[in-house]
Amino acid sequence: MTFKVEKIGQEQQPVVMLDNAMTDAGALRDIAANRNFKATAAQQTDLRAPAPIDFAQTVLTNFEDLISQTFDLRPLSLAVTASEFSMVISPPPNSPLAQQFPQHDGADQTLVAVLHFLSGEEQGGTAFYRHRATGFETVNQARLRRYRMVLETEIAEQSGGSAPLFDEIACFPAAFNRILIYRSIALHSPHIPENASLPKDPKNGRLTVKTLIKGAGG
Repeated sequence: MTFKVEKIGQEQQPVVMLDNAMTDAGALRDIAANRNFKATAAQQTDLRAPAPIDFAQTVLTNFEDLISQTFDLRPLSLAVTASEFSMVISPPPNSPLAQQFPQHDGADQTLVAVLHFLSGEEQGGTAFYRHRATGFETVNQARLRRYRMVLETEIAEQSGGSAPLFDEIACFPAAFNRILIYRSIALHSPHIPENASLPKDPKNGRLTVKTLIKGAGG
């Protein structure tokens, strides 16, 4: 396993990238093939299914020290809050307007996302963004109300040919068995190549596992 830490954007948020991250990555695809994937909302761009509990605990055990040191969290405070498979089945331009924009996993700055790629570069990686109107690259509790108000106004005013609302600040390509670790407050989105194949099949679709780990400040 190899890893590096890159600080991105004006806010210099750390993103950890690990290659050859897990010893059982192939087995995870086999497990996913037997899961019942479902959309989490109407016209969602991805399908999701629960990941194995033991996988989430292995992630925590393997990367506890790295996470605590990189994100200034107390090691003994870390705990898994969620872990699930995800398959992107529709690129953002084909989704409802509100789902075309970057997302954040929550407003808790002590929540860290561990994103494990189980497909290759040809199906797209993950990009990070800055919201033009506010300048925000992350959305914590203090920023949440303003961010929502501004973005909702912008969405209501959107029309064909409107100026982009976000600027990309970093992009990390996918690779099988690559992991990205970042604060869940970071604005991010799948970065899908224009002609990518996105089948609804865990064996050859764009498959990831995202595990959320909560900690307390160091």
